[in-house]
Amino acid sequence: MRIYIAGCYSADSAEEVHRNVARAMEVARQVYLAGHEPVVPHILHFLHLDWVTKGTWPPESFWVKCGANLLEHCDAILMLDGWQHSEGAKKEFAWAGKLNISTYFSVDDLPEEGG
Repeated sequence: MRIYIAGCYSADSAEEVHRNVARAMEVARQVYLAGHEPVVPHILHFLHLDWVTKGTWPPESFWVKCGANLLEHCDAILMLDGWQHSEGAKKEFAWAGKLNISTYFSVDDLPEEGG
């Protein structure tokens, strides 16, 4: 299954953003080891972090659209702990519901490979 990983990205400091991305990547590793394909939108944001310093950071609507486009190609969404504190993750959760894809809250809850 292709699993979209949703959770906090934005934070008050660059260090917190790095921690959020690192956490998403660790969960992606676990998803992979469980036999699934992780999709980590955090990477898309993180790779463009230098846009902030160049004053060309796209509006939130751009990121929401990017995430929605990725999510449409996934079989399930995995909500990271604390996702309720992220406006983006809440939108992703709602969009997953509209797409009628499976929602999980732990890697342990994912079906076995091929299941």
